[in-house]
Amino acid sequence: MKLTFVKSLGMLLTYGVIALSMSVVSSFAQDDAPCPFADDEAIIYASPATFAQVPAFRNLWSTDEAQKALKAAFEKIDQAADEAIEKDASQKDRFDYLSSVLRDAANEESFSAAALKCYFTFVDGVVIALDVPEKIESPEDVANGLSLTYILNVNPSGLDLNKLFKQGEEYEIVRQNDKELVGKLYVKDKGELKATIYFGGAKVKDMDKYVVVFASKEGVDKKIARFQETNAFIANRLDGSLYVDQIYKSALFEKAVAELEKKDDPKASAAVAWLKKVKSFGLQAKGTDDGICVTTKLEAVDSSSAQDFADIANGGLAVARMKVKENKDLPKEAEVAVDVLKQIVVTHEADSVEAVGTIPVKAEQIAKIAEHIWNNIPK
Repeated sequence: MKLTFVKSLGMLLTYGVIALSMSVVSSFAQDDAPCPFADDEAIIYASPATFAQVPAFRNLWSTDEAQKALKAAFEKIDQAADEAIEKDASQKDRFDYLSSVLRDAANEESFSAAALKCYFTFVDGVVIALDVPEKIESPEDVANGLSLTYILNVNPSGLDLNKLFKQGEEYEIVRQNDKELVGKLYVKDKGELKATIYFGGAKVKDMDKYVVVFASKEGVDKKIARFQETNAFIANRLDGSLYVDQIYKSALFEKAVAELEKKDDPKASAAVAWLKKVKSFGLQAKGTDDGICVTTKLEAVDSSSAQDFADIANGGLAVARMKVKENKDLPKEAEVAVDVLKQIVVTHEADSVEAVGTIPVKAEQIAKIAEHIWNNIPK
């Protein structure tokens, strides 16, 4: 991999977001510094690099069907990009720079193929987090609590932002030193400022990992400072198989209850009754030797409530299985879903406040799902 890319990828992802959408734990010293996401009520983590290494997915991408489907998709995306540049020549220099960095790093001729390969190679983690404000009077209030964090396994410090944005007009650097960089991007529509997005980058404590954070100024400052004080969040997820981890804390359910209680609605009242019994909820997806396993864990306020949730889940599963068994006209592609449905297990141990669900999916089941997708992609 060339040094140019090693220094550039993190802020490259910055451009991608704005431009396109505008355990091993013992190996690391743990510390008492606050988690970068300690103040967030919802944390949605995914690891593209780990996902790409799960045997079931790695084998799937190597099949002829997958390669043909991907090649066709890449050709369409590349063609669309070329046509877009032809219509707006002012973006050509930016696109050429972005494209050259990606293609050089991935050793690919196709821009879209290079982008995909880089994403699943150099991005160890993507984290969407939400710190719900005490008062919600508009969607902007919620948006201010959102953050997007990229965890990279390459140093992103050398990307030439001036080849992607116009300094002073489209971005500004707020703070820059040998430890961190903080700046802000101006999102405009026909010259009118629509939003200001702060971003920051820093090296993670005691790791060859780097973070790029997008959030409010307060959110950026807080998260990059904490990543420089602790590596625990990353270390706890480096077991080589975890590629999805979602955490919904008790404060999220408490705030949801507070909002619903303001409404004079019987349905809202019913929802409040159940939400008051939930303390937290988590979901993890891991690769296994012969497929994947999704695990859900609901923490209730007491053991009785946990048992209620387990009973409701198992009752719903029983009804769904019965209806599937009675349906003789299910399409062939639904067979895999039926097989997976039969394997779902929800358990609750005596005196425990947790209801745990497990959903194992075999590699051959994943292959059948993928085959259906390949066959239905427009040629």
